[in-house]
Amino acid sequence: MAGRGQEMEGIALLEDNELLIGQLYRQFAARLPRQVRLWASLAADEMRHAWLLKTVRARVSSALARRDDSARFDLNSLATFRDFMKGLLYGTLEKDLSAEGALRTALYIQWSLQEQEVFRHEDRDPGELRSVLQTLAAGNYSHTERLIRALKRAESQRSLNRGAWTAGVEDRAAQIASLPVVEETFNHLGYFSA
Repeated sequence: MAGRGQEMEGIALLEDNELLIGQLYRQFAARLPRQVRLWASLAADEMRHAWLLKTVRARVSSALARRDDSARFDLNSLATFRDFMKGLLYGTLEKDLSAEGALRTALYIQWSLQEQEVFRHEDRDPGELRSVLQTLAAGNYSHTERLIRALKRAESQRSLNRGAWTAGVEDRAAQIASLPVVEETFNHLGYFSA
């Protein structure tokens, strides 16, 4: 039973995180009118992902009850990420927000989900759960690509070159290094292993 409870709690935490990401992107849409279509679209996707997780959690409960392992999700990491997202969400309400800052923050969020492999599925997963996790993984990569393109556009429109952000857009280490507060937080929590 420990495995079932752990997996169900992990799926619930994934759902919470998707909701918080969607809410953050809604804030970006409200505060960045030039990018409202991008942020509104991403927010809608994240909310749909949360709904998919909620739906699948109810449907696969009995199938997961037959499992006896509990190594699927790192609940502490998922809970820490949830708390981090809450901090970002509430911090966004109080601070000035630049378009590039929002894009960098969103990229960091998407990459951290990829690094943690939170949407990894297993062959023995119920088909519906596997399908949802594959959908979320594909959405994550799609969002990452859209954000990279938007950041490149924002950088190319800016006449003052403040560094090599776009030159290293494919280089995660360079991007993470440009986000010192977020990087320190995630490194301290063990999200990235440099």
